[in-house]
Amino acid sequence: KVLRRFYEPILILHALDPCRGGRIKDYPKADPTGVDTTQLRRSLIKYLAYICDYEKGGSTCTAIALQQCSNKVEYWIAANDSVKPKTVQFLKDTLADLARM
Repeated sequence: KVLRRFYEPILILHALDPCRGGRIKDYPKADPTGVDTTQLRRSLIKYLAYICDYEKGGSTCTAIALQQCSNKVEYWIAANDSVKPKTVQFLKDTLADLARM
């Protein structure tokens, strides 16, 4: 009976598999002096999301995405529960600090 519970999710995963595509893996660069802007961008948002996860338990687990607009870059933030105002302010302050460097 317990195995039957997994049948539907497995079918859904199987049906969605061709649509999802492969996971993007972080591979270290062969040439550490080479600058790959795509890798730098991925690292930036990965570590920004990491520092925004400030509590144990998963409710503040954060994901960040970038969207290129006509004259600026939009940051999209998602969290398991909801994005707290202090997380948004922390992210704004962090990005402002980085811009001053």
